[in-house]
Amino acid sequence: MATKYPLSSRSLLDHIDATRRELSRELDPEVRAELGQFFTPSDVGVLMASMLDLSGTEVRLLDPGGGIGSLVAACVAELSRRRRRPSRLHVTAYEIDERLAEPLSRTLELCGEVCEGLGIGFKSDVVTGD
Repeated sequence: MATKYPLSSRSLLDHIDATRRELSRELDPEVRAELGQFFTPSDVGVLMASMLDLSGTEVRLLDPGGGIGSLVAACVAELSRRRRRPSRLHVTAYEIDERLAEPLSRTLELCGEVCEGLGIGFKSDVVTGD
């Protein structure tokens, strides 16, 4: 079956969905409700990313609720589809739940790998706190 995303971007989105499903089972639903945690499915993230202005030579993204990196991954997937891409992507992601710092960092590492393959310089910062 053909996909509209290159394999590396599709793998990134698959990673997000697998992580989302796993953490949704593992984390306490009451804590998630208290923190307002909602792990965005990749198809919703892709729709949201398609609405963002990702033009210019350098794109800066601020994700105030980084979670597991769903929106950033969707933005990278969106950039992979475009003929005109930025030369650099800089992401700052905030996450108040320290338990999500590792999954978020892993997603951002994968985003960096995909960007490298696309010829896009990638830098990310994770801030654990409010």
